[in-house]
Amino acid sequence: MIELTLGANTALNTTQLTVDIQVFGFSAAELDFSVYRLAQQSQKVRGDDDMIFYGQPQDQARSLSLSSTAVGVCLMMDLSRQAPEVAC
Repeated sequence: MIELTLGANTALNTTQLTVDIQVFGFSAAELDFSVYRLAQQSQKVRGDDDMIFYGQPQDQARSLSLSSTAVGVCLMMDLSRQAPEVAC
């Protein structure tokens, strides 16, 4: 387990990641979480499949999935399934 603070970064040595986002001081149900996958060259989403949110909790390739937890959300990523044009 790696714990990061705001603005921190770290090198990854795996292609399968789980990110747990915990919310303190708010009910997680009050917040809207979303994930945007960006193309490496344009730094923009390529289309609807690059946006993961409550109405679309996973992409077609199942490389990203977002689920609610009791205290926040869980983002599961399989970087080996990302399209080559997406920056990882």
